[in-house]
Amino acid sequence: MLLVDDDEVNLMLVSAALTQHGFDITEAKDGESALRLLRDWTPDLVVLDARMPGLDGFETCRELRRMYGFENIPVLMLTGLDDEGSINKAYQAGATDFFVKSNQWSLLAGRLRYMLRASRTNLELARSKSKLARAQDLARMGSFDWWYDPHLPLSHGLDLSEEALRVFGFGPDDQPGLNYLMRSIPPSDRRALLRSAREVLQQVSVFATDVPMNLPDGRFRILHVEAEPEFAEHGHCIGYTGIVQDVTDRRQAEDTVRRLANNDALTSLPNRRQLVWRTERALEYARRLGHQVALLMIDLDRFKNINDTLGHSAGDELLIEVAARLRSCVRHSDQIVEGVVESAGTRTHRSLEAVGRVGGDEFIALLPEVGDEHDAERVGQRILDVLREPVYAGGQE
Repeated sequence: MLLVDDDEVNLMLVSAALTQHGFDITEAKDGESALRLLRDWTPDLVVLDARMPGLDGFETCRELRRMYGFENIPVLMLTGLDDEGSINKAYQAGATDFFVKSNQWSLLAGRLRYMLRASRTNLELARSKSKLARAQDLARMGSFDWWYDPHLPLSHGLDLSEEALRVFGFGPDDQPGLNYLMRSIPPSDRRALLRSAREVLQQVSVFATDVPMNLPDGRFRILHVEAEPEFAEHGHCIGYTGIVQDVTDRRQAEDTVRRLANNDALTSLPNRRQLVWRTERALEYARRLGHQVALLMIDLDRFKNINDTLGHSAGDELLIEVAARLRSCVRHSDQIVEGVVESAGTRTHRSLEAVGRVGGDEFIALLPEVGDEHDAERVGQRILDVLREPVYAGGQE
């Protein structure tokens, strides 16, 4: 530790006593020499005499606090004064603690050890907070608190951490309200979010959802919001605390993987795997509800001639155009994925209707509910009609 005192006798007495208690002492006789020492050395703690000629202990402490790396170093102010004004002045100067000069060396040593322990604890806490902030920044995550007050609108009481502000595209000095954030959500998603939030508030349950948002800088992002209720001592809910995380990249990657797994790369129609899944679901509903299912097997005659004469790129053009025409003949839905139909209701099996590509020039149209074979014939006739129109591929009709 650095011990600073202009009284040589007192400096010697304090230094000797603290050395006996296990401290390694470096001495300075005034504030100026202390500050010169600190330019090249950082002690574990500093003990300053309050009253010194030139720079007194209060001014030395202020200068010390302005130095880089000395913002949190523990500083104890020693003085013979015990009036409240000196105590307040010491704390205003940045001192960590205050001790009245006396011969109670054990008490002083104990106070210094306590300051060291507290300083190390604060340092570890600061490091942990820094690591947490860094981890949240890397994960594009932040925290928030929303406090419920029955006398105020629900839009009040939102407190966002600095990391959460960055996720929402704001600076550390901004504090947007809940109404502003809600207006950044597309209207249809906003209505669904409000319905879900009301149910969560009524049931006082955990809230977890993905929210699409248009950030202030114009970027469209998908944010994952997860929160759990906070309770007062009497058991009533006083608000929610949670996290917000930018999951746009993850969602886009998941959508890409899902699309590659379920769709034909050339035509973007459902592939064989997706058609099999849709057909199995359609048959289950047909048995349960007592109606029929139709499958139309569609094959392009003489397609090989196109590839052999005009090349595979022309064949690809032809397949893309045929796929678009076939798609126009059925109520095609791209939004059906595994698990959605079962949870959506009894009549949503009709959204299984689609046309897909199962081979080179082979397509299938799935009609999940038909009254009889004439319904399927009508769709088949519509397909024949749209394919009678000329198709241009490879510069040829």
